[in-house]
Amino acid sequence: TLTHTRNVRKSWEVAMNMSYTKSGREEIAGAFHLCEDVPLATDDDVTSLLYWAQTAFDYMAMGNYPYPSSYMLNGKGKLPAFPMRVACEFMKEESMTDAALVRGLAEAVSVWYNYTADLQCLDYRRGVNPETQSVGEMWDYQFW
Repeated sequence: TLTHTRNVRKSWEVAMNMSYTKSGREEIAGAFHLCEDVPLATDDDVTSLLYWAQTAFDYMAMGNYPYPSSYMLNGKGKLPAFPMRVACEFMKEESMTDAALVRGLAEAVSVWYNYTADLQCLDYRRGVNPETQSVGEMWDYQFW
């Protein structure tokens, strides 16, 4: 929906603005349930996290099938039917606060990175699983 699109775009702007303070980065780390050893000490770290989030949207869009599918996860798990719709549910409110936007973005990204729903924390330096990360690296190779 248009509201979802606006909220996702705004969440990136909000996260970047929050990245300039320690308290903002701590709020982002909490929203994303980052593992304790995952650095989020600079605005560059937040930029890396946002590119990682973008990857989740890229893959969910490619695998936005009307049925649960393991295709995008290389058989290592299943995404729900219409994973983009599932992710959008976290960003659908008209007037979301800045904190709610960042939490919504984190929840949306978790549809991809925590597809098993059993991870206690996330690490933006890692892909969804080794097989899918390897495929992603092959895509990168094509463009260099």
